[in-house]
Amino acid sequence: MNSQRIHSNYSLLVFVFFIAGGIVVSLTFADFPEIQSALQPSGSYGLLLAPIGLSFFLAMTVFGVFLLPFCSFACGAAVAYLAQSILSAGNGFGDYRDICAFLCVLVPTFFVVCSGGMHISAMIRETVAKAKPQFKNAFRSYNLAAVLSAAAVCLAGYIIQKI
Repeated sequence: MNSQRIHSNYSLLVFVFFIAGGIVVSLTFADFPEIQSALQPSGSYGLLLAPIGLSFFLAMTVFGVFLLPFCSFACGAAVAYLAQSILSAGNGFGDYRDICAFLCVLVPTFFVVCSGGMHISAMIRETVAKAKPQFKNAFRSYNLAAVLSAAAVCLAGYIIQKI
């Protein structure tokens, strides 16, 4: 039962780092507005899928517990950058409609994958240390949930692109 409490702490840690990444980018653009005009969003969805792919990769490592918060920080920074770009577009925000719709699916899925990934990484650390068979079933169930979440994001991106 102790693992459920730890799992909620992982979700909180992912959220705090996500918010911190957004705050850093917002403060950077507030202090240096010329940076925002020099960097224009490319509109490619590959960059937006990078945090989920990185979360999958880090979840399978022993050090994912320590590195996934920094992945969350980067995702928060990317979302804040896109939000700043949309807000600075004024009435020309029509170019960002697809990105906004995609972010509505990406951000919750990222939280599921990243917080579950931290739990998976912790289980890998425990499994390496103790090697008990009960960890294998929990490992498989979290992997299945993460794969289904990533498939939902890919499907949503495909549907949004076709609309």
